[in-house]
Amino acid sequence: MRQNGLTIKKKIAKVLDIFNLSDIVLSLLNITLNNNYVRIINYHNILKKNVANFENHVKWYKKHFEDCDYIKLVNFLQKKYCFKNKPGIMITFDDGFAGNYYNAYPILQKHGFTGYYFVSTGLVGQNGYMDSRQLKEMISNRQMVGCHTYTHHRMNVSDDTQTLSKEILQAKLDLEVMLDNEIDFFCWVGGEENTYTRAAAILVRNCGYKYAVMTNSEPLRYDSDPLQMQRTNINDDWDLSLVKFQL
Repeated sequence: MRQNGLTIKKKIAKVLDIFNLSDIVLSLLNITLNNNYVRIINYHNILKKNVANFENHVKWYKKHFEDCDYIKLVNFLQKKYCFKNKPGIMITFDDGFAGNYYNAYPILQKHGFTGYYFVSTGLVGQNGYMDSRQLKEMISNRQMVGCHTYTHHRMNVSDDTQTLSKEILQAKLDLEVMLDNEIDFFCWVGGEENTYTRAAAILVRNCGYKYAVMTNSEPLRYDSDPLQMQRTNINDDWDLSLVKFQL
């Protein structure tokens, strides 16, 4: 059912793109919000076979958006920075796959973008995932690393205190020691409404995270809750017409 829905969405996106309707809608959104918003997008793994396609995405972002690095984000949410000519964009990656280091990171560096990489502490250095050396290298080049729980755990109302403590607090503390760097971002796993549990949200808010990202696809405004920042999911193999449609 999900695949059928994606196929239909791709067809609609193609038709809209032929008549430039997606670009028109984006322009109207920019006018309505005076360009002063941030769109947060979310990828997972960036595969080698899709590098050229991913770079096409990034080139389009560069034309239509302004990179929102960490300093801009902080100041924007404190109403000390205004996006004027183009809205801001934050390019995020979930799960900590090695492809984010080998395939995405060089392209973002090439085009002057900040990447936000959300890793599960217990998966760092495992087969197919980035290791601490790679993460430290990216941090030294102004990329951001955040916590995506300890074991890539989808929150559930049945989670006990011990589970929540490990997946939210201990994951943060251990990742900070591993990377010798403060971890300000928490990234929820999944995105289904039932995974955003009240107990987990309270702990995220109380244990030192400054920002948390979710997946309900809304623009980030200066008055948005920094612990409920919404993102739009994008895949590395998507045609640019579908990327435009999603945004």
